[in-house]
Amino acid sequence: MRSLLAVVFLVVPLQADDKPAHEQSKIKPPESASQPIRDLLGEKALRVSVGKQRLTVWLRTDWPLKPKATDASLRPGALAGLISCAEPWTDFRGQELSAGIYTLRYARQPASTDHEDTSPSPDFLILCPVADDRDPADLAFPALKKLSGKASGGTHPAVLVLLPPGKREPGLFHPKESWLAIQWNWTTAKGDRPMAAIISGVWNGK
Repeated sequence: MRSLLAVVFLVVPLQADDKPAHEQSKIKPPESASQPIRDLLGEKALRVSVGKQRLTVWLRTDWPLKPKATDASLRPGALAGLISCAEPWTDFRGQELSAGIYTLRYARQPASTDHEDTSPSPDFLILCPVADDRDPADLAFPALKKLSGKASGGTHPAVLVLLPPGKREPGLFHPKESWLAIQWNWTTAKGDRPMAAIISGVWNGK
């Protein structure tokens, strides 16, 4: 079975030519997150810079798998971590989110005609305002959708697209010319898991 997930984010010392950059370093999770959520997160954060944007991501150290999972499938609605956006950030659907801190929860795109040809992957991390998401317990999709609407300002969740991790070295890459993604290893209590995600770019239906 394929090992799901790839996520990407960032902050990294900006380079003279302002190229996208990334690093992993020890940063405490923000105190605006609830203590139960902070207790699940690892000591290291993934930081990425893209232009003026600075993204910082903290992921949980335990791998929230489905019960009796035989592959790397995450539980729908499970908390995956936090992301901090230093500047307003536009998600893959073109929805603009305010600068701030958001929880990240896993969701799989519903299989319906409404969602055909709307993403290169059915796997997502859903962003929710950290001030409204205080309990790390899994959320049912209707509740998750409603909560994320507070971030997107609409009825559709704010999304970060996950990609199947490829046989590439950790780092930034372009799955398409106009998209920027990152692959890295998510350090968990059971070992490293390869992750990959699109951090910049908007779906154009092609």
